Amino acid sequence: MRMCSKPTNWFKSMTDQCRGRPCAYHPCSLHCDGAPEEVDFAIAGTPCHPYSTQRSGRWEKTGPTAVMAHQEFGVAMHDFFEWMATFVPKALVFEQVEGFDKPLYAGSDETPYRLFFGSIQ
Repeated sequence: MRMCSKPTNWFKSMTDQCRGRPCAYHPCSLHCDGAPEEVDFAIAGTPCHPYSTQRSGRWEKTGPTAVMAHQEFGVAMHDFFEWMATFVPKALVFEQVEGFDKPLYAGSDETPYRLFFGSIQ
């Protein structure tokens, strides 16, 4: 197995990596390999903004400030799942802010954490 000492590609998004789009290192390429080697171990974290308890409007049920309405909500709830299904790491550590395990909105029993791990099962 070939071992790389530095990243071979640097993608703008997980979606670009999954779909083999040109990366920042090879912008004129037609295709970049998203994982030139088998993924044994991955350390991942998605944007924290949707879940942060410090964000204004974090506890709203609806509207533009609601957790599920945040523009980065889909990175953890969709893009990361596509990444895991594409590269199938043997082991994974996933990091996220404390608010990930807090209610989606004031009075809710549902949390982003439960949505995330419920989707895995």
